[in-house]
Amino acid sequence: MKFELPQLKYAYDSLEPYIDEQTMKFHHDKHHQAYTDKLNTALEKHPELNFASAEEILMNLNKIPEDIRIAVKNNCGGYVNHKFFWEILKKDILLNGNVQKAIEKTFGNFENFKENFTNASLNLFGSGWVWLILNNGNLEIISTSNQDSPISEGKIPLLVIDLWEHAYYLKYQNRRADYINAFFSIINWDKVNENFINANKMKINNVKGFSDLASEEDVKETISALKLRNINAELVNTKEDALKILKELIPSGSEIMTGGSTTLQEIGFTDLLKSKNHDWINIKDELLSEKNPEKQAELRKKSVTSKYFIGSIHAISKEGEILIASASGSQIPSYAFSSDNVIWIVGTQKIVSTHEDLFKRLNEYVFPLENERMKKEGYPGSTIAKILLFEREIMPRKINLIFVNEKLGF
Repeated sequence: MKFELPQLKYAYDSLEPYIDEQTMKFHHDKHHQAYTDKLNTALEKHPELNFASAEEILMNLNKIPEDIRIAVKNNCGGYVNHKFFWEILKKDILLNGNVQKAIEKTFGNFENFKENFTNASLNLFGSGWVWLILNNGNLEIISTSNQDSPISEGKIPLLVIDLWEHAYYLKYQNRRADYINAFFSIINWDKVNENFINANKMKINNVKGFSDLASEEDVKETISALKLRNINAELVNTKEDALKILKELIPSGSEIMTGGSTTLQEIGFTDLLKSKNHDWINIKDELLSEKNPEKQAELRKKSVTSKYFIGSIHAISKEGEILIASASGSQIPSYAFSSDNVIWIVGTQKIVSTHEDLFKRLNEYVFPLENERMKKEGYPGSTIAKILLFEREIMPRKINLIFVNEKLGF
């Protein structure tokens, strides 16, 4: 994995008189190049690392080996922040589009936004950046020190000003206020508006890092907490491993029932059931094939008390609390009480830090994705009608949770 210095899409002198040609040459060719080179040098120590982009690295710093993590954080931040900065610079572009409406809605008018952004920039101590970001659908002005990036916090950048002295000192010396004022004359509002539109399309895919796989330490902590709550838990690396263990957990001839689950589809269990290449008694097959309403009702009752119920969950805290939501509530009795054996397959991205984050993940991340999925399939959408908060198991049942170190389901 090796990164190259992004080329400017405009001439070095194209931002005159607000940013001079000499500053642009030093800033891009020297400073940005240095971050690029140092990032590559750090990554060379671990050739096994493979990320799709530098932005993905910033979203997964917990996966970077400790011996290079600080160097990668600093230099990848410098690489990405500068790359983003160059893209939002252009003269003579007026504020426009959806981002103008959002700014006016959030701050009252553009002058209020400019004042708030300017004050944040003036008050930033030392070196860093001030950003306009989208966070959970809301515009915010935030600052980051050194080369920290809001991307690492799951926030989506729209606009940024570089407040390291090398960005302005040749022309403005210690007159940071003059540089900040000049910056407003070189904002490429067309690009910022494009960033805003794209951010609204992607925001549900990265709300507060809810799509990021948990660290090894967090998974271990969660497994330990689950065991104290009488829930068996283990970690496997791949969905193929999960399917293998799932098949081993269900004895031959057992009655099984499954909840509606994209996770079960992704690991291949749904296809296995459809193929009938198994010797279990699949109650869902019987239920779906039965046309008689009275027999359907009997089968629904039977499904609730199936010997094995297999599905997934929507969120789990590191303390071992499990959250499951449903529109119909059909799987909740089995999970809570009536099935002797419950097996959950869970991608580790569903692990959250706190009790409050359980509900944030459900409402801000899972539900929007599920609602969108249902609409694509021709339904009006989805709804959260019933919620189960599973604290612990006190009955003589077996609850097995298989964590998979892959993104599975929502």
